[in-house]
Amino acid sequence: MGAFSGPITASAYRIQGVPKDWKKVFEEMTRARFQELMPGSGKERTAGWVLADDPFSTDFSLATVFRGDTLLLALRQDTVSVSAPQVRFHVEKAVRQRLTAEGRERLTRQEQEDLAGEVRFDLLRRTVPTIRVAELVWNTDSGRAWFFSRVSAMVQPFEELFGETFGVGLVPETPYTAALAGLGEAQAERLLDWDTALLVEPGA
Repeated sequence: MGAFSGPITASAYRIQGVPKDWKKVFEEMTRARFQELMPGSGKERTAGWVLADDPFSTDFSLATVFRGDTLLLALRQDTVSVSAPQVRFHVEKAVRQRLTAEGRERLTRQEQEDLAGEVRFDLLRRTVPTIRVAELVWNTDSGRAWFFSRVSAMVQPFEELFGETFGVGLVPETPYTAALAGLGEAQAERLLDWDTALLVEPGA
């Protein structure tokens, strides 16, 4: 978890506005809370909000989510997967067992496909999920936020859930957005007109 330990890798954002109805926000936060993958559900991935300091808790309240003007949350994503070679080995075993049990020499293509689906489903059901957690730190006073991941598989669901939960704009921070916030639109637009060749030393 990069916000509290380990290497810090974050995606920075500018937040456009502050929610007016925090009661509704907490209702949406609860709706979008993390829910564990249920064995046999067929789902391979699930994601949702958890507390920043406890990835196994969804006890959301002002006391657990806020530190002064700063909101702390985390996105937890669980994934189950099995590799293609694993599936193939277990399917071959299942085919042999079926042929022996039924006294046949081969299965039809449809039977093989159905059996492969059953085998993969059973392997996923018995697989322990891989857990990923990335924290959100949002200073509601300054309108700046950091999500401590740059992995697209985490960033995409985070951006979607943020908009659904808080109902405010989320703008990835770039040199231009930073200039826009600090210098104003006129000066930021002037930066876009700079000739980058002027920044290169003669003879370089």
